[in-house]
Amino acid sequence: MKKHIITLDKDIKGRPYRDHLCIFRCFAAHNHPHYLKKPHRRITMFNHLVETYYRVWRSFMKKKQVQLPKNPKKYKGIHSDHLPHFEKCFDVSVNIYDLKMNGSIVPIFRSISLCGNVMHLNMNNRHLSYIQNFQLYSKKYGCSTCSRLFKTLH
Repeated sequence: MKKHIITLDKDIKGRPYRDHLCIFRCFAAHNHPHYLKKPHRRITMFNHLVETYYRVWRSFMKKKQVQLPKNPKKYKGIHSDHLPHFEKCFDVSVNIYDLKMNGSIVPIFRSISLCGNVMHLNMNNRHLSYIQNFQLYSKKYGCSTCSRLFKTLH
């Protein structure tokens, strides 16, 4: 895995997370990157942020008549249909990409939001990871329709 991708798939002791809160971990890393610099001291606060973001999300979706489990550990993960709601709830634009073995990236979800706060995520095996430096993430962009490679995303 590349250094500019923060996987957020294991806790501080190296145990894999057994929940599906990766989008909230990515959002916490996006908003509070300083919590990741000294994880031993700040991991409790980081985990608290993740659960707080989930509660905000649950409340937001309840207004949309979508019931989510009260216990964050029972959450099944964000559905692609809910990503525009996530953007509105947290006032963030979300772009999700898939990094291929050849180093190219293929867009999975591109935000249509005009928000200046943009969060780039990598999807790998249904798990979202945070991209902390998008310029270093890829030099090649793949088209999901024709599989051609391009030098720019546009």
